[in-house]
Amino acid sequence: MNTTIVLTERQSRNINLLKGLSIVLVIFIHADLRSMISKYMKLTPVIDAYFETLTRILVDNAVLMFYFISGFLFFFRKNTYKSKFISRFKTLVIPFIFWCFIGFLIPFIIQRILGLEHLYSGNKLKLLKDFAVTDYLRIFWDIRDGAPILSTLWFLRDLIVFVALTPLIGWLTKKLRCGFPVILFLVYFFFPWSIPGFATNGFCWFALGAYLSLRRVNCWESIEKINTALTITLWGILTVLAIFTYVSDFYHDDYMRVYRIVHFIMIYHLIFRLSEKHELKLLFKIAAVSFFIYVFHEPWMGYIAQVGMKILHPQGGWIFIAPLFLVLFTIGFSYTACGFCKKTAPRFLNIITGSRSK
Repeated sequence: MNTTIVLTERQSRNINLLKGLSIVLVIFIHADLRSMISKYMKLTPVIDAYFETLTRILVDNAVLMFYFISGFLFFFRKNTYKSKFISRFKTLVIPFIFWCFIGFLIPFIIQRILGLEHLYSGNKLKLLKDFAVTDYLRIFWDIRDGAPILSTLWFLRDLIVFVALTPLIGWLTKKLRCGFPVILFLVYFFFPWSIPGFATNGFCWFALGAYLSLRRVNCWESIEKINTALTITLWGILTVLAIFTYVSDFYHDDYMRVYRIVHFIMIYHLIFRLSEKHELKLLFKIAAVSFFIYVFHEPWMGYIAQVGMKILHPQGGWIFIAPLFLVLFTIGFSYTACGFCKKTAPRFLNIITGSRSK
């Protein structure tokens, strides 16, 4: 086993670009408009398959890629667990608490100050007047259908749990050696389960990234060496099969566990090839503020989508490009908001994003 792992400057840059692309894919997940469209028109099999492909199949591993990168980078530098935990407290826990508070403050103002409780009728979140003492604690864990009060924070909540388990991951890597990734693959493929705060899908990706980093394996270099034509061909075939398994309802969830891995390899390999000839400045700018986009884009993105549906009334071919416009608007508005915060309150922005917006 190598004692050190060295990433080239380009590999480090590509990992950042991968994070930027991942947040774009996350926004696509939240651009699934099928539930809204179904209120105005019949959701045909073609429309359903299109949205499934665009907002699920092609972006399904966005969060898992974040976990893999986080696990890999956690052990990349040989610092003590104490220093790592202190660092992650600043970059994960403090922003998590702040944005949970924001998630509580919004309905508090609307319901308790403005008296507009009726706007929350039919919502999965109970009215604040009905909150028990335990509910105020659950806003940080599972108050909204198994997620924190700001639902997108389930990812950050789980990541904090995974980081807390890194000493166990380090111990298992040392004791089991090659047996540890074998166990991870078996759990990932055959024993998937989840509870609020822990899902085997996410943990296995995080732990695998951590394992490769601990074993000083430059997985990025290995992906770069794969033949491009072979990668694209295999990915294309498996993408078609992914759509087929969904349409035919033939072991789709099981198949996607395999597809996510190939898709991840394809995405990084694509970034690697594109970065050879292009600087990808726009994606790099998105990557620099990816955390802010992640915590900021909900719930207003959903409100924008609902208002847009009521005003435009979905009909005709425009519904096929509606998610694309929604994604572009969300990223553009979030990027602008981050720029405004950076100019007006840079220190505060660093606190609420874990110093990721310097």
